[in-house]
Amino acid sequence: TSSAGGKFAIDAKTGEISVAKGAKLDFEAGESQSVTVRVKDAGGKYYDESFKIAVENVNEAPTDLTLKGSAVNENSAPGTVVGQVTVKDVDRGDTHTYSLANDAGGRFTIDAKTGEIKVADGAKLDYEGATSHSVTVRVKDAGGLTYDEAADQLGVTDAALIDEVVVAMAEYDGAAMFRLIDTVVEAGHDPRRFVTDLLERLRDLLIVAGVPDAAESGLIDGPA
Repeated sequence: TSSAGGKFAIDAKTGEISVAKGAKLDFEAGESQSVTVRVKDAGGKYYDESFKIAVENVNEAPTDLTLKGSAVNENSAPGTVVGQVTVKDVDRGDTHTYSLANDAGGRFTIDAKTGEIKVADGAKLDYEGATSHSVTVRVKDAGGLTYDEAADQLGVTDAALIDEVVVAMAEYDGAAMFRLIDTVVEAGHDPRRFVTDLLERLRDLLIVAGVPDAAESGLIDGPA
């Protein structure tokens, strides 16, 4: 008399309960379903009883990847963080490992545990040669199922443009600043990433001012 919203059917002669045609059972939506069975004898008398049917979990592949952060300075040092990949998986508590099915010709790498994309070979990041590169991220769950997705293009920030902005700020040159901001927009840079890169450059300059051997000491990624 109750089929859990049409999810189950019963054979009128054998009493065998089966999944109804076209029905979908989702462990994540409900770990059990209730049905009520009615049995009727030849005289028309009947008896009803409810049962709970357990829905067992089956491993399902990840379904989506999201990239946060997608730009990096040209000639960045190996290990420089570019962005963070996160995975969507309906299996609660599943664990995942990451790899790059396409690493843009050896330019990038990814942390297998965290999904953090980093620079592998900064010498191959040349703004004048290419302003962006594509990578394909592969995520594998604990059961071995995989999902691939081409990440948003990873943009390369023009280091020379950042240098010009720093000089214009130091010289209080408003006209130059206006021109450079216009260049950032016209060149298609991500404004938020450009500002982040600029702030990092200013931070490094402040560190070098106080610690001249900051680059050698590893306090900054490279010469400021």
